[in-house]
Amino acid sequence: MLCPFALVALSATPNCDLKTAILADLISRTNFRNQFWQPNLGIMMLNVNEYFAGNVKSIGFQTETLAASVGVMAVGQYTFDTSQKETMQVVSGKLTVKLPGADDWRDYAAGESFVVAANLAFDLIVEVETAYLCTYG
Repeated sequence: MLCPFALVALSATPNCDLKTAILADLISRTNFRNQFWQPNLGIMMLNVNEYFAGNVKSIGFQTETLAASVGVMAVGQYTFDTSQKETMQVVSGKLTVKLPGADDWRDYAAGESFVVAANLAFDLIVEVETAYLCTYG
């Protein structure tokens, strides 16, 4: 069940799963409402995606300069492919990352970011549910 969005603040309800609740909290800390709230339609215009059998959920949007997505990853191991340059910032939690061409894995905690060039793949290990912000281009 999806959490309802309130006009004043985005928040989770007891019927929401944890990933959806984390996304709602993350969105409430940003200016998404100002960018995407369409008062005449009464809805937010966002592109919602789900990957790896629902273990990674993201909401895509357009910033003033770049396409971006905000999302949550459940515990697991994932490989992502890039079609354009990606800058990924950890918002909460931790990602253990093996960047293209690297021999070693590196931990990225909240507030840290890494960049992956276009048309490459990178590996992630997620040990705790982790929220991220990714910009493209």
